[in-house]
This record gives sequence, C-alpha cells and structure tokens, in this order.
Amino acid sequence: MMDLWNRVVLAAGDAIFGWLLARSWTATLAAIAVLTAFLIAGLRKVATNQDLLRRASEDKARLNERIREARRSGDRETAARLKRVHAQVGLHVFGQEMTPVAWALVPIAALATWAYARMGHLAPAAGERVAVEWAGPVSAVGEVAHLVPADGLS
Repeated sequence: MMDLWNRVVLAAGDAIFGWLLARSWTATLAAIAVLTAFLIAGLRKVATNQDLLRRASEDKARLNERIREARRSGDRETAARLKRVHAQVGLHVFGQEMTPVAWALVPIAALATWAYARMGHLAPAAGERVAVEWAGPVSAVGEVAHLVPADGLS
C-alpha cells in the first residue's frame, strides 16, 4: 500500500512540482513552505464557517471585557461563569478549526512525501564539484575504476 502511495505521489508531484528541483535547495524549500501555508489558509477559509468564527471572536472579546469588569467589582461567581462560557466558545471554535486540519492531512502528507523523496536528491549546481566514493574489494586497490554516467547525465 505504501509503495502504491509513493509511486502515485511521486509521479503526480514530479509532474506538478518537478520544475522546483531545477532551483536551489533553499528556493525549493521556501516554495514548498509557502505552498503549504497557502494550502492550510485556503482550506481554513473554505472549510470553516467564517461568520461563526467572526462572531465567536467578537463574543470572546466581549467576554474578556466582562470578566475584567467582574474581577474589578469583586464578583467571583460571575467571573467564573463568564470564564466557563469563554471556554465553551473556545471549544466550539476548536471544533470548527479541526475540519480544515482534517482536510489538509492528505495533501500535506503527499507534499511531504514528495519533498522527502526528492529534496535529498537535488542535482548539484553547474560547475559544483561532486565527490564520488566507491567501496570495492581489497584486491581492487590501485586498479583503474570507470565511472559511467546514467543516460541523460554527462
């Protein structure tokens, strides 16, 4: 199953993001980070009830004001009740925020799988020296070794 996941994700990822591998490692990593951030922000915008989140934010701000007023007046019972209501509003918001997280798991896992498989194998920059190490039998010491590049490499 994981082999199928890797093959599908790498094939799709190479088709979509393969051009990033021609850039520097830093630029590729930055592009992946920005893409992930936009993915999460976009899913949050689409998958949550924005009106509810706005109203909850306003309610929490007003509850904070009322909690401060209750503390100043010394009314501990009212302050405790308002804190419980504040926590309930927070739990409701938390439930709303989990929907985009659940939606984002598969695309982020796919992006992470592609990046993990491809980022460690970025081509060296033009003119950059590449060290090649070969381990062979002791009997081959002092012998000539031929290094033949794969098709498409020079």
